[in-house]
Amino acid sequence: MQFGLFGKLIEDARENRDFVLVTVVESDGSSPARVGFRMAVYADGTQRGTVGGGNLEHTAQGIARELLRSGAPASLRSFSLEKDLGMACGGEVRLFFEPYSPWRLTIAGGGHVAQAIAPLALSAGFLVEILDDRPEIAGAPWPEGVPVRIGALRDLCAGLTPGPRHLALVMTYQHGRDAEAAAGLLRHDLTYVGVIGSRTKAEGLRRALLDSGAPVERVERLRTPVGVPIGAQTPAEIAVSVVAELIAVRAGRPLQSWV
Repeated sequence: MQFGLFGKLIEDARENRDFVLVTVVESDGSSPARVGFRMAVYADGTQRGTVGGGNLEHTAQGIARELLRSGAPASLRSFSLEKDLGMACGGEVRLFFEPYSPWRLTIAGGGHVAQAIAPLALSAGFLVEILDDRPEIAGAPWPEGVPVRIGALRDLCAGLTPGPRHLALVMTYQHGRDAEAAAGLLRHDLTYVGVIGSRTKAEGLRRALLDSGAPVERVERLRTPVGVPIGAQTPAEIAVSVVAELIAVRAGRPLQSWV
């Protein structure tokens, strides 16, 4: 076992870094790999640990990065070091590729509705973060494990490093800031971007985003109004409606239309 690796992985998970943990589960014959060797591979190609080096490690890095890009599930793969990888040492190795790429939710705007959504989304299994331009929002009663980032909303949204399972909600305190946040978010190919508001606001927002140069296909995918149409009125009711929709997105279910 490579001591210290898991401590580093816990730190990386807390910092919202996606990775694939590659583990040697079988090693037969002449091979540099040993059962229990582990390597974590990140989207930028960096790694922690090792599975033995050489072309085996290089090939494993490529597979791991593709898993992160595609969002594919865990998998077990076998390699003949000589036939498949051209390694003179020979032998057979089986590697288990385990992606750590949880569903994430970024909420632009930390008002009362966001404060109701955050704990509910967290309890439903989403990693939640809050973006806002008001310093006092950092002092709201956020659940433990929900980071709050304060700064210019467009910059915060544009500066995200999204993974393959990244959703975002926009619910700021001004229509203009909603548009700025949405424009920043639409610079990324997120799984879902939703903006809270009425149908009238939705049409105006789409026009503003198109006029600002946002990609047409991403504006068309923008979800607004957001949530399951259950007649929600209070922040708590809206939270139930919105988180139900996020769960549907995660499950690959079609979203209900607003009539």
